[in-house]
Amino acid sequence: MNNDRLLKFYFSLIVLEFISLFFGLHFLHIMTNILTGPLILFIYLRVIKLNYKWYFITIMIFLYATDVFHLIIKPDINNLFCIYLNTIAYSILTIFVFKTLIRV
Repeated sequence: MNNDRLLKFYFSLIVLEFISLFFGLHFLHIMTNILTGPLILFIYLRVIKLNYKWYFITIMIFLYATDVFHLIIKPDINNLFCIYLNTIAYSILTIFVFKTLIRV
């Protein structure tokens, strides 16, 4: 699959997301959110080739897991678990942002 098809698929998911939010289609909203995260990760791995950053992939996986748990399971059950996943993801991101700022 070439990059043009991936980008078209990504933009079609964005359009479907707006349609689902506008018309209140909950199932379509869940499906577009579940497909968007892995597609972004796949596009990243495809464009970068072998020079990927492990922390970016880890952050994407943690944020994707948070979104999936938040969408599928009742929010009051998994709030603490989602907070932990987001804390890990943003902590990794913050560490590398500070490392980059120190180098500059």
